[in-house]
Amino acid sequence: MAVADGAMAEAIRVSNLAGALLLQMEPPKTLEEVRLEVELASGIPSKLQSLVQGGEILDGGELTSGCELICVTDERPLYTWDWKGNPDAGHLQIEGSVLKAPSLQTDYVNVVTQEPLRSGVHYFEFVLHMVGDEQWCGVTRSRGAAGKHVSVRRREAEAWTYYCGRRRSREGTIRDGKGALHAHGKAIKEFEKACSEGDVINMLVDMDKRIVAFAKDSRVQGAFKVPGTEPLYVLTQVDTIVDHVELRKRPLEDCARGLLEALGGELMDLEEGDEVGSEAEFWPVPWPLPMPAAR
Repeated sequence: MAVADGAMAEAIRVSNLAGALLLQMEPPKTLEEVRLEVELASGIPSKLQSLVQGGEILDGGELTSGCELICVTDERPLYTWDWKGNPDAGHLQIEGSVLKAPSLQTDYVNVVTQEPLRSGVHYFEFVLHMVGDEQWCGVTRSRGAAGKHVSVRRREAEAWTYYCGRRRSREGTIRDGKGALHAHGKAIKEFEKACSEGDVINMLVDMDKRIVAFAKDSRVQGAFKVPGTEPLYVLTQVDTIVDHVELRKRPLEDCARGLLEALGGELMDLEEGDEVGSEAEFWPVPWPLPMPAAR
């Protein structure tokens, strides 16, 4: 809420790092109320705001007359895995953007980031420190995809992912075994397998055009358009006790030129491809699998 001229001296003022005034409000206000007003005025999501006063980041309380605040955009929730909001968090070990599952006692657990992408162009790297069997890396429209109740293979997960293939399979199909684009329940196109220690899945997301481009170790695999208008969460899946994946958000200038070019190139047709099918179809090998040593 804007303040009258006579009350400007008493106002809560919020500026950006460049010193431009984003908002001035009548006191008193809670920190959360200020965040919501800043979001309405500037478009910066409240969960991505760090409000700083006198060099200190505020974390709660009521703000009173004459407060001068600086709003800093904090993108960490876009690449930090969500542990508190995951219904099967007990299977997971998360430290910021690093995900492990040494206590995994179920077939798999899907994990999403704390906050979704809403606009702009974003570059991510999934660093696969260890893949015990399979891995999916990509985006989902549904925060509800988190947990063990819906497979990334299924349409219900509302996911578009780089399927890394099976670590110990030398054959198979793009539905199971070979690396591939898995898009909303369909296997679309073969990608390079990515099951070796240290493999990197590069992902570029243009939220304004809703185009996602994938690469493996900076070798472009393809680009496609995600339907809809919903925000997109970054997603991965762990399915063995040795899985270890780290999500990095990097500056666009670190992105391979070919990946940037893929955003404006020919897009894959997501209407083509085969239905991936149910999880029960994909167990030609004995379970539990022999696991490599955890790292």
